[in-house]
Amino acid sequence: MPLSKSLNTPKLPPSPPKLPIIGHLHLVGSLPHRSFQNLAKKYGPIMHLKLGSKHVIVISSPQMAERLLRNHDVLCAKRPMSEVSHDLSYNSKGIIFTPYSSYWKNARKLCVMELMSASKIKSFAWLREEELGKLMTSLKAASAADQAVDIGASVGGVLEELIYRMLYGAPKNDLALRATVLEALRLSGTLNIADFLPFLAPFDPQGLKRRIKKLMKIVDDVLEKIICNHEDEAKKEQRTHRDLVDVMLSLMNNNDNTKASYDIQRDAMQEITFDGYYIPKGSQIFLNAWAIGRDPTIWSNNYEEFHPERFLVNDVDIISGQDFCLAPFGFGRRRCPGAQLGLLNVKLILSTLVHSFDWHMPDKTSFNNLVMQEKFGLVMSMENSLALIPKYRLNV
Repeated sequence: MPLSKSLNTPKLPPSPPKLPIIGHLHLVGSLPHRSFQNLAKKYGPIMHLKLGSKHVIVISSPQMAERLLRNHDVLCAKRPMSEVSHDLSYNSKGIIFTPYSSYWKNARKLCVMELMSASKIKSFAWLREEELGKLMTSLKAASAADQAVDIGASVGGVLEELIYRMLYGAPKNDLALRATVLEALRLSGTLNIADFLPFLAPFDPQGLKRRIKKLMKIVDDVLEKIICNHEDEAKKEQRTHRDLVDVMLSLMNNNDNTKASYDIQRDAMQEITFDGYYIPKGSQIFLNAWAIGRDPTIWSNNYEEFHPERFLVNDVDIISGQDFCLAPFGFGRRRCPGAQLGLLNVKLILSTLVHSFDWHMPDKTSFNNLVMQEKFGLVMSMENSLALIPKYRLNV
């Protein structure tokens, strides 16, 4: 009977040979998304990896991702738990890392309604105009001095300023959070060996727990000051909600709005059969968005080249999360709630940079010499900063 049952059980997805104890961890390089993409070329668009004690299912094609999310979207809505994300998000209370549950649904709904709705985004038009004006002033000064500008730092600074002022009502320089946030992003993208080999967790082999504890002490102090300042201002004057902190404080003070249960209910992840393969209970589903957005069957074999004309042929909906060819804001239920705001900011900043300036490489070098290698993290960016010289061209 057991033999008959085992013969009828679907097999795991294709998998490379593994080592004892560590499984396939040795195959994950410094750029995991590229490592997974290279493995998928040999083992297919659905692949099983054993990373230490964890079963990981890697999806690497738009077609496979769509079939999986159409039929098992709740399974893919669960975020894998890690020590770093757990501690950085106050025991997984933030909407990014919290498990899929009623708590997550309420938190996401609050975020969308009070910060990311169309009316809220429109109400901050004055702020976007103000910050773009500051960017223009700094770039025009660099143009006059023939100085190179760190594009990532300049554009990132504008986006940070917008987010800080929308959330907390204060510029980033007043909050002293920039270095802390950058460190948090870096730690979030660090592959923690203890997540895959739990017996190492008490030893904190990479020192991540220690660094996170120190980091969160700084965050706690800053957020405590922000909350106290908002409470003091609220007592002094009656004013409309200015930022997200005001909204959260008003909800806390309104008993009628805070009676809903906020217990985190963890739905049990069930084993499933997908595309003829067995996916064990508790498996982590990794949708390799980087590889999916570079599928040669969709984007041709020149997907690594800068060729924006490709989007004139391929009409892609990047907002809904239902178009699986390209999903910069994520897939399915866990797609980014700030997609509309993010896309608006990108359009405004990029159009300003392209319309108002010509751009040149320092030392008159060619753009062909640009090194486009990325570095891995929660948010991927260029390994080497992009420095260009702006030339203001609207002096007519």
